[in-house]
Amino acid sequence: MSQPTSETNDFITSYFEKVSMPFHKGIEDFEDYLYNQHPKRTIDRILKMMGNRMDEGGNIYTNIYRRKNEYLRLSLDISSFSSNQYKHFFEWLMSLPDINPTKILDIGCDNGFASCFYASLFPTSQVIGIDVNEKALECAKELALQLDLQNIEFKKLDFANIENQFSPDSFDLIVSLCSLHEIAQPILLPRSWSFKEGVQLAEESFKKVDTITKLESLLMEHGAILSMERLPNVEIIAARAVSFEKSDIYVDWSKTKKITYDESGKPQTMPAFYLSKQKPDQNITEGAMNLYLNRDLLSSSFGTHLTDEEAEVQFHEVENKELVLGMQMMYYNGSGTMRMEVWKTGAKFLAYRYSNTGYRDLKIVPKGTLTTIKKEFKKMEEEFEAYANVSFYKNIEERDQLEVI
Repeated sequence: MSQPTSETNDFITSYFEKVSMPFHKGIEDFEDYLYNQHPKRTIDRILKMMGNRMDEGGNIYTNIYRRKNEYLRLSLDISSFSSNQYKHFFEWLMSLPDINPTKILDIGCDNGFASCFYASLFPTSQVIGIDVNEKALECAKELALQLDLQNIEFKKLDFANIENQFSPDSFDLIVSLCSLHEIAQPILLPRSWSFKEGVQLAEESFKKVDTITKLESLLMEHGAILSMERLPNVEIIAARAVSFEKSDIYVDWSKTKKITYDESGKPQTMPAFYLSKQKPDQNITEGAMNLYLNRDLLSSSFGTHLTDEEAEVQFHEVENKELVLGMQMMYYNGSGTMRMEVWKTGAKFLAYRYSNTGYRDLKIVPKGTLTTIKKEFKKMEEEFEAYANVSFYKNIEERDQLEVI
């Protein structure tokens, strides 16, 4: 993503100052700030809720929205946990050259912090924020009043019933900032041994998602949907793109960005989707892979260690390789199957570990390490045999005969 202009920085900085939204150097700084601003009992309770949910994958329990939205200042201060996320999303939005909406829908608007930013950025547009939480909407309305925004309104509305509230083709910009995962069906990715195969299986098995079909109906023909979600890897990103296409909404990969930001001291990465009704030039496999692929990391030199999509691409780009030894671990609990393989290519070995649930890891090592690798395989067999069915193979034919889950 190109660097934001000085005008962009000034506008975003001014908005954060108007709302008194702070930034934090780390989680301790965030917590200290809260305790200095609000009753200890209130913050103890909220931080416990946040901590419990973060342990389970990065999102916050629904009831925390009710607790944190007791009053506006508390709501905004809790939201400051994600100040840097907001900032980077706003920068991306302002970098898009063709965004000049007349009517904006903000899905899951919560306390209105983002909705009011859109209303400030596009003063001639009409902004509508929807949410199911009454306390959040009270905070949102108070914030809009404080900012003297005349072009915004908030509605209590469950997205499941949105077609009863708005007619088709009502909006030329729809925004979902970390809310689509709460209203859309979960992404159940088909198990596969490669990213390309996984996308193909998703395209063959996925059906229309009612939530996304409603989004398509609400969107004007030349409008756009901007959606940023916590999607953990490129496979899940591609699966979400497939679910969009099933409802005739397409990812414009040239405008979609990987946004990396700091969340109270912890680096995070999310895809920011640019969606429209126009079919893109790139297909999902190319678009999703290129979005997260850092080709500067790809190297065939000794000592190279790659993970995720870089590992898979590098492995498959190496030609004239020959399988030397493989070990498969099929987990008894049904969670998937892992393979560890050693491939010979020239004066090097490729130590490639991968699963049918998205794990990828590649190390490039000298040939002299084969004895050491065999010892590691034997040691791992002893460790894994208690909870996995372990099998060895020396060629692809033997591997293809093994059972997998």
